[in-house]
Amino acid sequence: IQEWVMRQARIPVDEDGMEPQVCVIELGGTVGDIESMPFIEAFRQFQFKVKRENFCNIHVSLVPQPSSTGEQKTKPTQN
Repeated sequence: IQEWVMRQARIPVDEDGMEPQVCVIELGGTVGDIESMPFIEAFRQFQFKVKRENFCNIHVSLVPQPSSTGEQKTKPTQN
C-alpha cells in the first residue's frame, strides 16, 4: 500500500511536469472495522517512512444536528 501511495504521489498533475509538493490522502472508513485495519496500519507506518516533519494527520468527523432537536450530537465523534 505504501509503495503504491509513493508512486501515485510523484505523478505530475499539471502542465509543468514537476513532482507535486503535497499529497492529500483520504482514508475513509470506521476505525475498528477489520476490513480497514490494513489501510489504517499502513497509513500509521507511512509517517515513519516519510519522516514526521513531512507528514500531517487531519481528522474530520461528522457532527450531526437533527432538525427535530436543533442540537449538535457529538457522541458519535467521541467514540
